[in-house]
Amino acid sequence: MEAELEMNRDSTDYWRFVIMFSKFFILAIDGGLSKSLGVLVPLMVERFNSNYKTVGFVCTLPATLWNLFAPLAYVVVKLMHPTAAAILGGLLAAVPLMCVPLASNLIIFGALMVLSGIGMSVVYLTSFITIYEYFPKSFVFVNAVTFYGLCAGALCLPLLTEKSLEAYGYDGAFLILGGIALHAVVCGAVIRPPRDYQTNVCPSATKVAKDQSNDSFKRDSIYETTWSMFSLFALSRHERCTSPALVDWLDR
Repeated sequence: MEAELEMNRDSTDYWRFVIMFSKFFILAIDGGLSKSLGVLVPLMVERFNSNYKTVGFVCTLPATLWNLFAPLAYVVVKLMHPTAAAILGGLLAAVPLMCVPLASNLIIFGALMVLSGIGMSVVYLTSFITIYEYFPKSFVFVNAVTFYGLCAGALCLPLLTEKSLEAYGYDGAFLILGGIALHAVVCGAVIRPPRDYQTNVCPSATKVAKDQSNDSFKRDSIYETTWSMFSLFALSRHERCTSPALVDWLDR
């Protein structure tokens, strides 16, 4: 029980606060981008010669795939180093947004939104796993605090998008949104496992494993001793065994 409690304690690495703010800003970027696209919907309807229903559906693809792609994103995170996976996800989330002004039709725009959603899913899941490694004991509280980033992003980024649209137009607004999303690369670059992961969690696990190994060794020793005694006893009773001393010792 004591070893299990030690394994669940929070990391003492100061970098845990950097990880916490990193996840906060990742969620701020994701929540803000989802709301900011709504500011640009009227222009996209006119630009792509479509309707509000179709354009609105396409604009929800990043947030939808952020959740739907989570199982596959988990596989990507397991196959790569956390930092590399987060940086790759940040690039995949930001670059398609900066390429939206080049989209000539709604299909290309939808494909870019799909790629952006997949990238955000990878970078978010990486930060989610890492923050649990730093805060296994107080994970629920810390994770809830980081989710305030969704509210902050949804509040601030649409206002910034509106001002950007007035100042730089449709193309400039998407370039600025892509630049904001590119900050997910920075948030991903600071993600790393805790430095005291080996000294904080592993010693307890090592102690438990060592105790189990010692118990297993004791059981194996008992089994080997019992089997040796049985073998000697059977050998002594064999008709070819003619050692009186061995027979007398086993009969005691």
